[in-house]
Amino acid sequence: MLHLAINSTAIFTSTPEGDIWDTIPQHTALRIVGCVLMTLTVVLILAFNPISLVVLHQVTSIRLTTKLFMASLTIADLGNGLFWALPQLTENIAGAWVLGDGMCKLFGIGYRTFVSLSVFSLVMMNVDRYIAIVYSLRYFRIVTVGRAKAVIGVTWVLSFVGGAGAYGFLVYRVVSRTPPHLCLWEQGGLHQLTVVIVLFTSLLTMLGLYTHILVIARRQARRIASETHQLPGAGRRDNGLRLRVKSATTVFLITGAVCLSWIPYIVVGAVDLPVSHEVKIFTDTLLMTNSWLNVFIYTFRNKDLRQRLNSIAAACRHQCRRSSSQ
Repeated sequence: MLHLAINSTAIFTSTPEGDIWDTIPQHTALRIVGCVLMTLTVVLILAFNPISLVVLHQVTSIRLTTKLFMASLTIADLGNGLFWALPQLTENIAGAWVLGDGMCKLFGIGYRTFVSLSVFSLVMMNVDRYIAIVYSLRYFRIVTVGRAKAVIGVTWVLSFVGGAGAYGFLVYRVVSRTPPHLCLWEQGGLHQLTVVIVLFTSLLTMLGLYTHILVIARRQARRIASETHQLPGAGRRDNGLRLRVKSATTVFLITGAVCLSWIPYIVVGAVDLPVSHEVKIFTDTLLMTNSWLNVFIYTFRNKDLRQRLNSIAAACRHQCRRSSSQ
C-alpha cells in the first residue's frame, strides 16, 4: 500500500521497494530564502564550534568531567555541520546531489549518526548539570572522570556502530535514478520515525530535569529570602529574587532553544502528510541551528570561557596590528 512519507530532501511516496518522486522541487523565492538561512547556519556551526574547542582546551578552572561532556557536545555539533548540514546545503543549492554515489551513502550514515550523537551529548551535558545542582555534595563521588569517559566512549561507539550498521546496510541512501537525482533512502522504513523518537524522548528528559531544577531553585530562593529578610540592606533582601530570575533565565534559554530547534522537525517527521520542500528546508535549518546555539548557551555564557575567549581575541588583534605595522 502506498503512503506519503517525508524525506530530508523532498516529498516522496514511500513503498517497500523504495522512494518514488511525487514532485520535483523548484527554486522558488521561499526556497532561496531557506537556502540563505541554511548557509548562514552552516557558517556559524563551522566557525563557532572550533573556537569553542580551542577555548575549552585552554581553560583549567572548569571541572574536568564537565569539560569532557562539553567537548563531546561540541565535537558532535561540528560533525553535524560537516557530515549533515554542509552536504544538505550543497544539494539544496544545486537542486541535485552532485557529490557522487559513495558520498550519498556516507551522508546517510553521517547524518543519522551525528544528529543522534549531538542529542545524546546534549542529554549527558544536562544530566551532568542536574547532578551538580541537585546532588552537589555528592557530585564528585557520582560523576568521576573515569565514569564520564566511559559514558562518552560507549555513547560514541554505539552511535557509530549503530549508525553504520543501520544506515549503511539495512537502510541506506542512493542517488535517485529519476530527475532531479537527489540523495534518497533506498528503502522505505522506520528511519524517520527513529529520529523523531530519539528527539522526542530526549526533549521530554531535558524538560523533566530542568523542571525539577527550577523547583529546587525556587525553594532555595525562598529559603535565602526568609533568612535574609531581617538583615539590613536592599541587596541582601533581593538575593532570593535574583536567584529565581537567574535560574528561570537559564531554564528558559536552554529549554526554549531546544524546543524551537527540535519541535518543528518532530512534528513534520511524525505526521504522515505531504510537506513542501521549502517547509522541509526550514525544519532542517532549525534543527541545525541547535548545533551553534549550544556554543552560546553552554560555552559563551560561562564566565571563565568568555574571559578566555576575550583574551584570545585581544591577542589576535594585537598580533594583527603588529603584522600590519611591519
